[in-house]
Amino acid sequence: MIKNIFLIIVIFSFGSSYAQNFNVILQVNDVNIDGEITAMYLSNNNSRDEERITVNYYPGDLIIPDHERSSFEKLNNDLILTFDYNTFKRNSQQIATFNIKLSKELLKKPYLMINIYDFRVRKYKRWFQHCAKDSDYFPQISFQNSGFCFRIK
Repeated sequence: MIKNIFLIIVIFSFGSSYAQNFNVILQVNDVNIDGEITAMYLSNNNSRDEERITVNYYPGDLIIPDHERSSFEKLNNDLILTFDYNTFKRNSQQIATFNIKLSKELLKKPYLMINIYDFRVRKYKRWFQHCAKDSDYFPQISFQNSGFCFRIK
């Protein structure tokens, strides 16, 4: 009997300590992101006074830590995923900040692929600028039965 009670306590303590994971794959210019991102967070808008929820990303998983779970539940349905993308070009560091509009329903899909085409690379600007006017990048979001923007050659 004591062993059963101990087992139940252990199961509940481990069950409540898991973070919430979403099946998300991030790519920039058709290349998977694995370590080039910093300052990743979710918010309802991009203002400085808005509550920001820090999230972690490992290829294939967008993770909301356990201590941020209650704050995540308080957010509206429309979210903005913001992160800095760090690259090196000609011995200098370049940082681009991407703001991706999402929703809680999108995050709950079986998978979500976000491919960001950075217009600092000319070929992507030619191919996708018609889809994202007045922007420095185009986020193509793919999920089960979703559409996509065709590129122009």
